[in-house]
Amino acid sequence: MRRLIVATCAAAYLLLTTGFANAAQGVCNCDDMSQIQQRIDLASAAIDAYTNQFLSTNTGTAFTMAGHDKVETAVAQAVNAASDGLGNPFVKSVPSDTSRWLCKIAIYDEGATECMKASLQTHESVHQNACESQWKWYRQWPTLDAFIKEEIDGYTAEHSFLLGERSRLLCSCPYYALRVTGLGMTQLQASGESVSGHADVNGSSSAPGVDVPLKIEGGHVSGEGSGTLNNQVTGTGMAQCSINSGEKITLSVNGEFTRPPATSLHFDLTGKPDKEKTQGVCSMPGKVVSIDQTSPTNAVTFAQDIYRLDTPASEDFPLAPGITWTIRSELIVKEPWPQTKASNGRGSPVGDALHLIGMPDCST
Repeated sequence: MRRLIVATCAAAYLLLTTGFANAAQGVCNCDDMSQIQQRIDLASAAIDAYTNQFLSTNTGTAFTMAGHDKVETAVAQAVNAASDGLGNPFVKSVPSDTSRWLCKIAIYDEGATECMKASLQTHESVHQNACESQWKWYRQWPTLDAFIKEEIDGYTAEHSFLLGERSRLLCSCPYYALRVTGLGMTQLQASGESVSGHADVNGSSSAPGVDVPLKIEGGHVSGEGSGTLNNQVTGTGMAQCSINSGEKITLSVNGEFTRPPATSLHFDLTGKPDKEKTQGVCSMPGKVVSIDQTSPTNAVTFAQDIYRLDTPASEDFPLAPGITWTIRSELIVKEPWPQTKASNGRGSPVGDALHLIGMPDCST
């Protein structure tokens, strides 16, 4: 019951202090994601650690510096043990504080990004508001549990601010691409005639697959990429044929993030070759026929669902009797984000945080 009271009070406090959090929305940039995630995880660990200290402290216990230091040591140990492995966005061990004299906020780490300064400001504003409303000139907590409760409120406010920024960035920054790999198989048998072949889709680097950069607007996802569709077919029977075709193909994505029963990306993938360039040779008794022709093409659309980042979804799509395409799609973190850090160069690359977060939840 006491844990529930702590959580309820923290939520009520946030309702009273959303003014600054709302004003600070939008200060974080796409390259701040790793620092945001590191601080979210630290705040979560701190909230849990302070809550455990609150529950183990008798109500009304007098505040002393010895009691304060004991609580801070226990919390620091718990927070360090819960590290997510992301780099620290701060170079100072205490990047900010609210003075016990005159209730003034000080941001000591001047090299921090604007995003992290806003995060610290959100936290320290809780202490400043409590200080100004109760102590005016010199702060002194009446009880140890009052001090602990105020720290819970501070980290809760900061955590809420960062979650809002993270959600905004995940669902608006160009972090992601859809990596599409296609493999087509042809196998026909009829009256002594046999046709077999295979086809694939390659990207601009000739590596398997095409990366389609994605644009996320709210819950809607769209994007377009291009590659080369290669097709090789051989035929045996009365005629011996070897035919090759290769053409530029445009892949477009149109989809939505959905939540129930699980967060997923549902999308339609449309492939449209610019034109079909077919070349080859067919040999028949006493005759050799060369093939060199260009013909119009039609678009083909496949529907797929992806449930995890970096986890391919694969599905077979029969296009005609004896012709099947296997489409493999994977949501990936695209360049340059795997190597990009925040503007001050601190912390881990954005890609590390995105992989830690996993599938973004941009459902509306």
